[in-house]
Amino acid sequence: MSSQASPRTPLAARLRAPEVAEVPGPHHGLTWRTLGAEDADAVLDLVARCAVVDRPVSAPSPVQVADAFDPAHTMVRDSLGGFSADGALQAMAVVYLPPGDTDILRAFLTATIDPAWRGRGHRSRAAGLAGRACPAAPGRRRT
Repeated sequence: MSSQASPRTPLAARLRAPEVAEVPGPHHGLTWRTLGAEDADAVLDLVARCAVVDRPVSAPSPVQVADAFDPAHTMVRDSLGGFSADGALQAMAVVYLPPGDTDILRAFLTATIDPAWRGRGHRSRAAGLAGRACPAAPGRRRT
């Protein structure tokens, strides 16, 4: 018998997501809040700073970012941005739930951390966001 959870086991259980996803403490040096449409420029700036190091295959366009955070759309289910004292977005995690899923709920988590701010323990919050966004849904975990 396999020790792995069944694909029908709720994603929150398989991620071991807490009931409440705690915001990282102030010892990380960032102030945390939910991201919104007004943060689109800051999101694009963070993505551009990370692209220099991460060299992604593609990057979101300004229109894609604006659409993702538009309250009229339901794609972004949860988000969190970490802002430094100078107001710059240094870290973010976003959970996307594609509209139209009925039989199997898919949740996509993206986490982006400025290269200068990596290695400070921000990654655990990302798993909490995913579990809270769709706590009872079966799903696959890919990292």
